[in-house]
Amino acid sequence: MFMTRASLTLAAEASIDPTTQERAKQYQRRKRVVSWASSVMLAIFLLAVYVSGLSTTIAEALTSRWGFWGSSISYFALIFIVTMLLRAPFDYKEDFLIEKEYGFSTQTPQGWLKDLFKGWILNFLILGIAALFTFWALQAIPKLWWLVVGLGYVLLVIVLGQLFPVLILPIFYKLKPLENHPLQEKIEQFLKKGGLRAQGIYEMGASEKTTKENAMLAGLGQTKRVILFDTLLRNRTPDEVEVVVAHEVGHSYHRHTWTLIFSQALLFLIAIFVLDLVMVRLDPRFAPEQRTLTNILAVLPLMLVVFSVLAFLLKPITLFVSRRCERQADTFALEATEKPQALIRFWVDMARKQLSDAYPHPLIKLFYYSHPPLSERIALAERWAQSRDRARAL
Repeated sequence: MFMTRASLTLAAEASIDPTTQERAKQYQRRKRVVSWASSVMLAIFLLAVYVSGLSTTIAEALTSRWGFWGSSISYFALIFIVTMLLRAPFDYKEDFLIEKEYGFSTQTPQGWLKDLFKGWILNFLILGIAALFTFWALQAIPKLWWLVVGLGYVLLVIVLGQLFPVLILPIFYKLKPLENHPLQEKIEQFLKKGGLRAQGIYEMGASEKTTKENAMLAGLGQTKRVILFDTLLRNRTPDEVEVVVAHEVGHSYHRHTWTLIFSQALLFLIAIFVLDLVMVRLDPRFAPEQRTLTNILAVLPLMLVVFSVLAFLLKPITLFVSRRCERQADTFALEATEKPQALIRFWVDMARKQLSDAYPHPLIKLFYYSHPPLSERIALAERWAQSRDRARAL
């Protein structure tokens, strides 16, 4: 549904300043343009490497000198390093300059570069493992490689989900247990209400990098924990922090982590199955009987472009599932706290301070919004409050 201002009460509508919303649309639009420019540039580069025959030349040179491991790691490293270097100016524009211009980034250029290099190293290790496994499956199980890689994807996501709050997140942010905080007891009560056994409540030093506010439920199993941005704790009223935490607990209560893992795994499986069908038609070297390591590496740039297109086409389904989960978590927060006005105040302030577009175009929502637009979330809270008031009047 394309939410309009008429869908909200006059009070909520008046709180969402039209001038600020125009600035929010401009901010979001500029970031999307840079992101699209980066994607198009990388696609052109990869297609040029493939069409020119350069990928074949490099693949033949590597496989004639080294075996599977040496050739695969070298080729992946080459593609990774070049694409990261090509992307770097776009990342700098989108993630630092624009964020700085709109008053969100609190980092220095040196600090941003430090995080960029950390991200490169981390991605190199994670994507490297995924790439080597994919190269092996393409050769060893040519007809069912997509199924094996899909199952491997699920395993990788589960492992990363467990490691994220204890190993990955601390690489970028300082985390400390939340102690002697007025809301600590209230948060622990919510955890019990949501049937959640989390390994503590942590405060994250987000203010070193951004002015934005957030909270998250991170981890799986024994590593699950509630993480609150220090900006959230510093700038929000106790009622607002309470409803935000309740929202995160709602994700756990409804087992949204597993919903998202398996729905994304299914879509990933569909994408690589279709990729297999398309690649066989685009390049005969991808046929199972022709699938040597040399040919796999030679067609890899084309594979990456085709997969990116398929992933983009399937993205609305992933985002639809995510928005549904967010609405359920919002409803849980409303029922657990019975403080709809606190939730509305938080979202209205997000539209103002964090430049969230409350009224995006339907296509923008379809392809970019993992959460319902703020106008829809505010309308949900207002409907819930009205329904509660009518029930109490009976």
